Amino acid sequence: MSMVNDVLDAISVGLNKVFGSDYRYYVEDVPQKLKTPCFTIESIDYTVRSYNKTSYYITVPVVIQFYPENEVNSKKHSYDIGNQIADAVEYISVDGVLLRSENINYQLTDDILQVFLTYRFWTKSKPSDIYMEEFKSIIKSL
Repeated sequence: MSMVNDVLDAISVGLNKVFGSDYRYYVEDVPQKLKTPCFTIESIDYTVRSYNKTSYYITVPVVIQFYPENEVNSKKHSYDIGNQIADAVEYISVDGVLLRSENINYQLTDDILQVFLTYRFWTKSKPSDIYMEEFKSIIKSL
């Protein structure tokens, strides 16, 4: 679903506003060799729940990882960065709609700060424009 990509891109924009261009931002596609300092932004396992033919409730759990420039980073500095990350992405704008993050928590593992958060929102799908005859012709062409 493109909404998930839009959420991840909006997070990247929020981080860039706070941390600027001195940091790299990797969204979903994380290279083997990162150029630090950087952030990685990944969706963990999003869910889409259908409530009727056109309404969906989407949950997007996200992990933002901060890789410092130095191998060893103080815990105090990492948690300060975590607070800045939380402030930067508490509210994001996706297609003109303001989304608020929830369940924000962080942990430090092997000197890498991980910030976990979740976005939840409703969306509506567009009715299908494919009629049965068009559908049959599509199937035949396969």
